[in-house]
Amino acid sequence: MTSNEANFTALDEPPSSLTNSDHQNFQSTDYHPLSSCYPKPLRVEMPSSEQLRTQFILELIPSLVFAVLSAIFHPAVHQRPIPYQIVVDGNDNKLVVLDGIYNNDVAEETVGGWALIGFTAFLPISLFLLRFIIALYQGREKKTIIVADALAIASAFFYSSGTTMLTTNFLKCYIGYLRPNFYKLCGFDMETLDCTASETDVTQGRMSFPSGHSSLSFFSMTLVAYYVLGKLARSKCRKVKMFVTCVFPMGAASFVAASRVHDNWHHPADVVAGSLIGFACSSFFYHLWYPTLWSPYAGIPLVTLAKKTEEDQV
Repeated sequence: MTSNEANFTALDEPPSSLTNSDHQNFQSTDYHPLSSCYPKPLRVEMPSSEQLRTQFILELIPSLVFAVLSAIFHPAVHQRPIPYQIVVDGNDNKLVVLDGIYNNDVAEETVGGWALIGFTAFLPISLFLLRFIIALYQGREKKTIIVADALAIASAFFYSSGTTMLTTNFLKCYIGYLRPNFYKLCGFDMETLDCTASETDVTQGRMSFPSGHSSLSFFSMTLVAYYVLGKLARSKCRKVKMFVTCVFPMGAASFVAASRVHDNWHHPADVVAGSLIGFACSSFFYHLWYPTLWSPYAGIPLVTLAKKTEEDQV
């Protein structure tokens, strides 16, 4: 074993997809335990304690601070004029006509605030922790690789959540679009032609676009799907496993988004925009820490991938 091979970890045997020339050049040190096989030899570097410490200080902590600050970011809400018309009938009586788009009843939320927090925060974090506990218990992977993987997905999670909340809250407040149940939510008075409900309810009635439930649910479930898909990319029966992995989290996120229209809390456009925001944020930040799902290195944190040396190319 050469000196530059000392820092690499390995799988047990080469995959059957390798060509004869690949088999001749194959060494067990070329493979990584986070995936079952790769189509070509792969160098994976064991991160040092200093690298892990740097990853924790410069990536994880800033991402957590960013997520917390994004959660409390709340600028002033745009005060869009309340839509109504005053018409006069044949007897010279003045009638107030409201816009039917905003005159729906206030229904109980299918997915409330605490349920949303559990679905978008506690559930994915619990799944990630369970995966790392199982990996440590099985002992098939080096602890430093597991720690690097945990730091990578945690950083991607917090940056994704922070960007999703920041974007969603900014657009909600800047646009100030009225909810489908605005009149009922704000307690609109037909005599005074003004809202009579609390300031909190009136403000909530002006924050329809985009849907926060949709953006948060899609950010969370998209990141979970990406993470699991990366681990299954080279496993046996991967097509079935990857299909199931996509259907359940994305189906759950779609249900949360659809419930917002069903409950008269959002317009369809709000839900579509929120879903795209969440999906885009998770897609972007996942790929800052992991290769694409089509890469032969799918599921492996980028920090553990070593650069090919001239000796490796021989």
